[in-house]
Amino acid sequence: MENERHFWDRFVAKYLHPLEKDVQAENEMAQKLVELRNNIALGMVIVNLLWIAINSIFQIGEAAVVELQYKVSS
Repeated sequence: MENERHFWDRFVAKYLHPLEKDVQAENEMAQKLVELRNNIALGMVIVNLLWIAINSIFQIGEAAVVELQYKVSS
């Protein structure tokens, strides 16, 4: 029982101590997250605009007919 208690005391002291607060690293990470959010939002806007443009082209134009010619040999 004492060995287990000793083990957990060492484990907590070694691995579960509070992290040191680094304000500069937190600010950099926050800035990177804002940039990532903005890039993803811009990407979604571009994809949606392309989707709208493609759908509009299909609705305005006439139905396209694609013919493939091939030979069947017997």
